[in-house]
Amino acid sequence: YKIQHAGVAMLKTGPSHKLLTHSDIRPVYHGVNRLTRNVLMVTGACLMVRKDKCKGKYMDESFPVAYNDVELCLRLHRQGYENILVNEAVLYHHESLSRGRDILDDAKKRRLEGELERLYKAFPEYVGKDPYYSPNLIDNAPGYDVNYKYPWGSVNILSEALAEPKSDSKTSKLMGHIDECFVHPAPGPNENDTLVIRGWAFNKNESEEKYVVLSRDDRNYYFKGFDQYRGDLSAVIKSDKRTDLAGFFVRIDQSKLASGTYRLGFITGSGDSFTKPVYSDVTVDIP
Repeated sequence: YKIQHAGVAMLKTGPSHKLLTHSDIRPVYHGVNRLTRNVLMVTGACLMVRKDKCKGKYMDESFPVAYNDVELCLRLHRQGYENILVNEAVLYHHESLSRGRDILDDAKKRRLEGELERLYKAFPEYVGKDPYYSPNLIDNAPGYDVNYKYPWGSVNILSEALAEPKSDSKTSKLMGHIDECFVHPAPGPNENDTLVIRGWAFNKNESEEKYVVLSRDDRNYYFKGFDQYRGDLSAVIKSDKRTDLAGFFVRIDQSKLASGTYRLGFITGSGDSFTKPVYSDVTVDIP
């Protein structure tokens, strides 16, 4: 199952559905997709509140389409109430199925931007500030990734495609895993969907760069991974503290890949010396 909503956070880029499109097969970031917890906002797709807790008008009608649920949650929080995310409630929700996605239509996108501006004017104390989301986390992505290396604006850059590297003849001590693979919808009408792959890879011989391999019968693609902090690995692999930085993620423009079913794997290396690929049981279909 893919997550549509695990709380809404107020980030520098605006209200953000946390863990949007992420897999729900495992707990994420201390169980934020499992535990009942306080959040700044929740989605109106599944929301319950007593009317007597809403002083004044129940809903601000100047937000007829977007951000009306955000406005309500911020108004409640401003009054001293807590908004609670109950992860035990599981529903199927088809995002914007009836009206389409705002960002894919120029007129709807302008209306959305105007509604966000009105929201900021009504709640200036919350702009870019969320008491339930650490400033040490990446600020423009749905995952709870530690922002230890990249400025918040660069997490959406695409991974570089590489020519097929030469494998090292030496025996590899490569360990790793492909944790998840999902499609991030195009953010605008003139942009493409991106394929996001996360995992970790660690070579005991030395610290090396990490690459994701997409392989099919007649073609292999190699993409350099961006480092991702993985403090959980050092608790399992205690022989080397460098495992904290063994995580990786790639963002691939799907239009650059030929159609077909690909098997996912990874390699490590640098220069002209790379390990042989280690393949997982994860496959992805490119339309």
